[in-house]
Amino acid sequence: MAARHRLNGQAYTCKNYRFWTDTTKGVAHGPGQVDGSVFASPLINSGAYTLWLEHVVDNSEGFNDPLWLMWYDDQGDPTIPLSGVFDKEQLKDVVARLSAFIEIK
Repeated sequence: MAARHRLNGQAYTCKNYRFWTDTTKGVAHGPGQVDGSVFASPLINSGAYTLWLEHVVDNSEGFNDPLWLMWYDDQGDPTIPLSGVFDKEQLKDVVARLSAFIEIK
């Protein structure tokens, strides 16, 4: 079983002062079966940890349809205290760059 992840004694959540997982969009995922995931299954499943692409609420309206990647442990708790938010156009660039990296021989 994975350990509880904490920062300054507080458990990590899928929310910070500006962003949080948008549970009004997407599909249910994880042990708690909460909506917000872009896909019904994780991008990566290592057994104890899973990586999900999730819809995000941006309370300052800085992004158009924002997303983030979130790691969860086997109990459904986030494992990182920080967020890396991006939109679909930025995701296209990331995918293109990763695809080019994979093709390098």
